[in-house]
Amino acid sequence: QRIFEQSKNYIPLYLSTYQNASYFWFISKKPYYKLSSSSRFDFFDTLSESEPTEPVFYFLKEQYQIIPPAFKTKYRFEKIADLDFKFEVYKAVRNP
Repeated sequence: QRIFEQSKNYIPLYLSTYQNASYFWFISKKPYYKLSSSSRFDFFDTLSESEPTEPVFYFLKEQYQIIPPAFKTKYRFEKIADLDFKFEVYKAVRNP
């Protein structure tokens, strides 16, 4: 709940795991998606919404997780916040 509250202003926000995306969706009653390929393959990887189309988006991940390599070629990632429990927020801006 605390991580959700701390990240509410990052829109659109993509998460790094199925569990986090599902939890955020459940408590907000609004769709949240896992960033495709950010962790083990799951249901979210089959959804087109897991592939951002926005020129700017935010990505919430745990410190030990990586940014998916496919997105590092399309977007420039900048860490903008450290949250409780070793979570990080990155701002992703599409490369020109």
